Amino acid sequence: MKKNTFYKILKLKKNIIYFLLLCFYSVEIIFAINLPNNSVLNINKIHHKENFQNTHQKINNTNASNIKKLIYNHQYFIHKMYLKSLKLSSYHHQHGIILSIQKDIVLCKKGNDIYNNISIEQPYIENEDMWKNDTTEYYHPVHHIPYTSDLYNRIFRYFSEKISAKMEKNIKKIFSLWHTHNSIVNISFNKYPFSSWKIKFLLPIKDKNNYLLFTQNNFTINEDSQHINSGLGIRKISTKHHFLLGINNFLDYDYTTNDYRLSLGLEFWKSFIKLSSNVYFRLNNWKQFKNHIFTINNKKITYDIFARPANSIDVILEGYLPKIPQMIFNVKFTKFLQKKQAILHHHQYDDNELYILKPSKLAFGLHYRLNSLLYFDFLREQTFVDHNGNNTIFGIGLNFNLNGPIYHRLDNFIRAVKTFNNSNNIIDNKYDFVKRNNIITFEYKKVKSLNIHMLNNITNYPKTINYLKIHDYQLIKNITFHNVSDFMKNNGLFILQQDDCVVILPKYIHKINSKTYSNTYNIKVTIEDIYQREKSFSLTIRVLPKTKPIKVNKIDIKKSSLQIKPNNIYIDYKNKCTVLFTAKSNNNTAVTHLKHVKFIMKDKDNHIINSFHAKEKYPGIYSANIHNDFIGSFTIQVKINDIYYTELSKKIIFFDENQVAYLNIYDQKKLYEKNTIHDHVVLKIHLLNLNHQPVHKAYNIVVSILSINDRQGKNRTDSGKLHILNNNKVNLLSNNTKSQFITNNDGILQLDIADPDGIGVKTKISFSIPQTNITSDISLIYAVPTSPDTDKANMYGYMNDDIYYNHITLHRPPLYAEYAGDRKIFYLNEFWSVFTIHKAQTYCKSLHRSLPTRETMTVFNENYSTNNLFNKYGWPYKNIFSNIWTANQYTKNDMEYYFYISIMNNKYYRGLSSSAYNVLCENIIK
Repeated sequence: MKKNTFYKILKLKKNIIYFLLLCFYSVEIIFAINLPNNSVLNINKIHHKENFQNTHQKINNTNASNIKKLIYNHQYFIHKMYLKSLKLSSYHHQHGIILSIQKDIVLCKKGNDIYNNISIEQPYIENEDMWKNDTTEYYHPVHHIPYTSDLYNRIFRYFSEKISAKMEKNIKKIFSLWHTHNSIVNISFNKYPFSSWKIKFLLPIKDKNNYLLFTQNNFTINEDSQHINSGLGIRKISTKHHFLLGINNFLDYDYTTNDYRLSLGLEFWKSFIKLSSNVYFRLNNWKQFKNHIFTINNKKITYDIFARPANSIDVILEGYLPKIPQMIFNVKFTKFLQKKQAILHHHQYDDNELYILKPSKLAFGLHYRLNSLLYFDFLREQTFVDHNGNNTIFGIGLNFNLNGPIYHRLDNFIRAVKTFNNSNNIIDNKYDFVKRNNIITFEYKKVKSLNIHMLNNITNYPKTINYLKIHDYQLIKNITFHNVSDFMKNNGLFILQQDDCVVILPKYIHKINSKTYSNTYNIKVTIEDIYQREKSFSLTIRVLPKTKPIKVNKIDIKKSSLQIKPNNIYIDYKNKCTVLFTAKSNNNTAVTHLKHVKFIMKDKDNHIINSFHAKEKYPGIYSANIHNDFIGSFTIQVKINDIYYTELSKKIIFFDENQVAYLNIYDQKKLYEKNTIHDHVVLKIHLLNLNHQPVHKAYNIVVSILSINDRQGKNRTDSGKLHILNNNKVNLLSNNTKSQFITNNDGILQLDIADPDGIGVKTKISFSIPQTNITSDISLIYAVPTSPDTDKANMYGYMNDDIYYNHITLHRPPLYAEYAGDRKIFYLNEFWSVFTIHKAQTYCKSLHRSLPTRETMTVFNENYSTNNLFNKYGWPYKNIFSNIWTANQYTKNDMEYYFYISIMNNKYYRGLSSSAYNVLCENIIK
């Protein structure tokens, strides 16, 4: 009897399972092929919105979830990947229970059957945790391909839909009390136990046949975020032309991050298309998002990530072709409006702020349903970043309804779509939800983590001025001091200045109520920077009594001495310097057995940085080894029994061995020697530390052009660009006046400098290390052959003064500044003199020379062409300078004629004595 009862119970359980399988399972065959071209470009979390037919499916965490991400999360672009899977699932449909079999094809380099529990090759995601909290919502442009899930989730979905439908019905009844019978309510639950749900409703405020004023609100709660969208819109319908025109305004609020965004949208609907466009504007600025560690120059540096809503614009177009109503198309373009764009894992982090933004995206999708059994899908996505990436997906679906005749479902889709082009349908669709991105999209930037530090101990005398020495003071927005009542009561002050915070110490209190006062103040300092980050410090202030008079009868300051060896030392606990204090009395004898001898280290602002106890190493000689953690120049002062001996002090410098102190420039020539425009000057720049040793670190060096002057000291802007190269590379910074180079790891930089397009100028160049005061200036001169080497010339030149040929020397034409002629002619940045015949003779006599004869010039022209004179010697013998006086003359009819020669054609002509021509002076060498 018990055995039969057991079998009956087992059979009943089996029947229940079969019933559940029949109610919640469906059969569907789907083939999907993913044909991407590029690798991963951006990592984002995607939430799919309802498609054109308002169907919403949530991707479940199934055994094939890794495969599904490759289909539905389009931000993963995988090379030549095909998808394959097979599962059984079910879902309820308005026509009955549908059983579904899904089959996808997967072919990958390392792909295996997912049911053998072997992992499928996944795309590499860099800095994935960076985007875990990013809930950017994207609209899926393709009709949603159904997929399978387990029975548990299907059952939950079935009941959640029932609950949602009941709640929607009740809410509509409540709205109907305000005469809003056409309100639209949508409630959805995505996960058990209702941890993720969404309520969306459209409520008409004023409703007429051709006019609708409405409000749309959306409340979304996810596991890690909550969003509220509230908007107001107006829609105008033209029944004559069958179109709808609308405008709307929304306020978006992210409760999790406390961010706001405002949007303005436009709508245009025709009988077979819907066009929507939205512009989104942020209402708040940067807020701290999270910390992230980056590796820069092999060092891990922590940066704070800040986020703010991104300004963006999107355009959504959806509809179908009038002659092919079975084919639905969807187009969405999203553009993010920003001035800078950089992808996180494609950027070299050498600046303080880096903007991390979403890429703009264009998506196009087609859904073609042949009938209620068979449909086809196509998706093409294009992402616009530094390198264009795209993704292409094809899909084929086949449905079987096992709960009723197939012919009842044939062509239902076609008939439903055809009714969309009726004018009445435009009026019905005026209650549709506004198409927009309800989830706030963020843009990010990295800022170097808060690295503000200050002095934590100030010990000094009353009413002395001290500084907190706050690092990165320019980033400070506010400083708050706590526990300062006693400090302020005793006349202590904190004064905020532009570069630091000044602390004026209070008066020294000897006793209060017959009790000794400690004169020590423990103050808490809270610093807030411009990014609203806070950091707290503990500041201990100790006020010392006034200095007691020095007992000169015991220690003679003039005969005592203080020595520091070495006085330049690296910042390192392994490197210490020795301080020796020799104490002598006024009779020049050693003062021994002194107690409480200390060496006090103070900075340039007289702040006490550290103190070291000295031991008596030899009679009257006290020593201590000191070190420091700070870079800079400090003072070591002797202190004995609370008495400071200011006369016994020495300077000491602590520096990093890789800290640059000197910038030395060496070249292969003398820097101030005049080079020609055809020469290259090779400079070697060596960076040395304070001990004149090479640094072992790469530094940026900025090369700046300070001035460009001619030989007369006038600024020139018409000279060619100076060529400054390092390994044939140059990195220009601004307006061709600044260049930046990087030394090697030994602090050495070699530069090749030339001025091939120069006009004979002196260029002053500055070499500097950014964010330091280390600089070195040099001046380089590149001379031209078209100017003589004289201080009377405008430009720096190396023109030959004489040309020697066949025992005859001819002297070049004079500059107007050298010898004023009858006229002056400007040629190649110089003023040249031309003379009448009599003044030409006078000029040559002043040089103890004479005008050349006709025979001399004939032979000269035959051997020196015009181009040779200009290109080789730089003499101005073109066009206006081609006529040259000779010494030959004759008289006719009481008129004196003089011959001049044209070196352009080597012919002679007669000239009047009042004519002005070029002149050469001849000197015969015996």
